[in-house]
Amino acid sequence: GKAALLDGHWSRDGKRVVYVHDQFQGTDGKFQINACAADGSDIKTLIPHKAFEESPRWSPDGKSLAWVSTRFGNQEVCSVAADGKGEIKRLTRDPG
Repeated sequence: GKAALLDGHWSRDGKRVVYVHDQFQGTDGKFQINACAADGSDIKTLIPHKAFEESPRWSPDGKSLAWVSTRFGNQEVCSVAADGKGEIKRLTRDPG
């Protein structure tokens, strides 16, 4: 199937890129957050598709990742450890 790679963001050390992977499915996209090495190898899915996952950014220290997700209903900013493992934290509470 077709896919698009969107909104890439380099880690501060220049070794990894985090990005939105959109696996086209009909008229809807299946958005997930992936990361890879600078040369495009070592692709890992950090945030599997559960909702509309977008705008990933590394934290300044590179230890965590923030992104925007609709998994809680409205668009909310979430964070997780840089390897995608562990608890996903919801950072915002947007009523609308």
